[in-house]
Amino acid sequence: RKCHRDHDRKKDVCKRARPLMFARESYSLDACADSSRHKEKRRKMLPRRLLLRYAIPILILLVVSILFRNLIASRHNDDAMLSAAAAAEKKSLFYFVQVNDPQFGVKNAYRKNFEEAMDWSKEEGLFRDALEHIVRLNPKFVVIGGDMQHYYPKNEGSTNGILSNYTEAGPMQANDCRAIISNTLVEANIPVQILPGNHDLDDAPDTNSLNYYNDQWESYSRDIGGDNFAAYSGREQNYQEVRGQYYHFTVQGVVFIVLNSQFYYDDSDLLDSTKYKQTKWFESIINDIQKMSDVKNVVVLTHIPPFGGFPDENHGWANWRIEDRNKIMSIAYSNASSSNISTFFYPSLWLCGHFHGNAQYAGPAVAKLEALNGINDIVTIEVVVTNSVTSPMEWDGVPANEPFSSEEWINVATIPSAADAFEKYIVPDVSRITGGSSKAGLRFVEFFDDGSYRHKYFTIDEIAAVQSINDATMVGSTFQSPPWDNSARKKAFDKNPAVNDN
Repeated sequence: RKCHRDHDRKKDVCKRARPLMFARESYSLDACADSSRHKEKRRKMLPRRLLLRYAIPILILLVVSILFRNLIASRHNDDAMLSAAAAAEKKSLFYFVQVNDPQFGVKNAYRKNFEEAMDWSKEEGLFRDALEHIVRLNPKFVVIGGDMQHYYPKNEGSTNGILSNYTEAGPMQANDCRAIISNTLVEANIPVQILPGNHDLDDAPDTNSLNYYNDQWESYSRDIGGDNFAAYSGREQNYQEVRGQYYHFTVQGVVFIVLNSQFYYDDSDLLDSTKYKQTKWFESIINDIQKMSDVKNVVVLTHIPPFGGFPDENHGWANWRIEDRNKIMSIAYSNASSSNISTFFYPSLWLCGHFHGNAQYAGPAVAKLEALNGINDIVTIEVVVTNSVTSPMEWDGVPANEPFSSEEWINVATIPSAADAFEKYIVPDVSRITGGSSKAGLRFVEFFDDGSYRHKYFTIDEIAAVQSINDATMVGSTFQSPPWDNSARKKAFDKNPAVNDN
């Protein structure tokens, strides 16, 4: 600052000296010389000034960002440690694997060459690798969540691209997928549950496409054992479960309910009577569960999720129609109340696929309080959407193995049709159907003796390095305790055993 003052003073003197330069020439020249030397000094000092002005703040920002990142990582590690600690205090009942959307034929479905479109060897390789790792880890059972083939069975319009005139493609894709399942899981005596997907039935299924699916897959939905509700005679004959379409099974007190989600996606009236029967059957199952004293948890398995971002999100290609969504949620949760929440069993976990990406919702089952008699703040559920085992898709630029946020999900899933979604995100760049063992994967779900559970997504590369399912390998998993109190429920049944029809 002193240097600046001296410079300004001398510069002013220099200006005032100019009219009298003939008299004060020597002083004026000295002042101007000082000014030139000062400019040179400032020029030499410029790098240091820039360093002080920009480099130090940038350095501070870097330090703060590193500290913040470490804090977030620490919190994640704390959550993982809490999850592992909570699980360590419980006894594991069993674990199973969810494998979604093998969809043989999808990677080359949009090729212009017939021979390329008929090549689904990449899907076969990834699917086989995944199932071989599953066999090595020996789960209780495996759920394959639909879309075993890509070829739409009704083959309407141009839905099957260049293969539209080759109707044998669909059965070939299903047969190749079934062969791998037989040579891995079935040969290892690991039970398999197969869910119907939209590519197995068509987006608007009819009687013929239902029969096609049953011919291909019904025999693979094998009983795992446990109570099959045969003792309950109150259900009408018309509403009995239909094996391969909608049915249930139980494993060590955990009830699994399989629904054909295509009935709640399609807005045509082709199968309204079949949808009505499935809905009435679902209601009867929820009622039957309340008569049991030994249920630990309830899980719903569907191909298409009811929703993935928010319960009231708009209907699109990757969720259910709002009317049907609310109907099923009302059946599942409307009888829960603040007085019976510790003893009323409802589905706490929905496991789904279809999206070819990962997403997860945890919160109220419905958006509007009046939809479920004001119990929205009591009933909470988890909807988990798991990636494809062969063909993850990079919708809207989200990495194929990263979970979608609710907003990202809604941007893609509520697009009116799958054709529109593909036209917008996939067709312009088919490399967005990424595949590859570093992104494609599966989900392990483990249940404990009190009904709590944890789940974690593994890529095929990650699961290849896993030797067993334990606290170490499940670090970072999502852990959920059941919303009810099993001990309170048992006391209630002990006090009034007549409630239990079993």
